[in-house]
Amino acid sequence: MLGEDSVAIVYSFADSGFWKVEIDFILDQNNFESQIENFRRIEKNLSSIYGPPKNINQKESGVSSSYSNILNQKFSFATYRSSWDITPAIVELYLNSLVLNPVTDLPVFSGDFSFLKLVYFNPDFMHSSLPLPDQKPLPSIFDIY
Repeated sequence: MLGEDSVAIVYSFADSGFWKVEIDFILDQNNFESQIENFRRIEKNLSSIYGPPKNINQKESGVSSSYSNILNQKFSFATYRSSWDITPAIVELYLNSLVLNPVTDLPVFSGDFSFLKLVYFNPDFMHSSLPLPDQKPLPSIFDIY
């Protein structure tokens, strides 16, 4: 639990040590509006601490909640992303919402399609001592045709 939310927390380490923490919020997978409300609530809480986001990106598309053709199920989707630069760290809040409409006991597509993540990371520690793999040269377009 993190406040009123159920979450899963993952700590990540690189060669330089600890560099990020990812907080995955547990969502109601069938409620498009509540997913967006959760994002906005968390964004508001973060803004009260860190100030307004440095970057904001929001897109929504899909069918209305009154759509009811059970044989032609469609998705409503939204992507919301806000970021704060709190040197030396960066904070990213990201919602990928994909909800099947109409909500039914017999979905054509099943599974969890939506996620809401809060990530704190320090870009100074985003490196690895492992060498990058050699890149193979791409063939010329003239060799293909």
